[in-house]
Amino acid sequence: MAAGVATRRAYGRQPALPPTEKGSEPDLRILSVQQPTNFVNHISDHDLERYYLGMVKDEVELASLEEHLLACPACAERAESTQDYVDALRAGLTMIQED
Repeated sequence: MAAGVATRRAYGRQPALPPTEKGSEPDLRILSVQQPTNFVNHISDHDLERYYLGMVKDEVELASLEEHLLACPACAERAESTQDYVDALRAGLTMIQED
């Protein structure tokens, strides 16, 4: 997980914007999860649900979410609750489909 090492060393500095094509806007979604340990911006409930539902396909966004979850105890705790919620939804859907 070399990317994690680089991200951890970058704490305390403003994260670099991802490369963009000329004339396009950078994807600012990932900046909200690359913060030092005194996090100002936590991962949103919506993004946690997207993560556990497997809807985060962009590798940069996925890596950023995972790095934040490793470094932020508050988001890690919320992530466990979100995972329980998603698992309950899946179990409920399975029960409905079996009927």
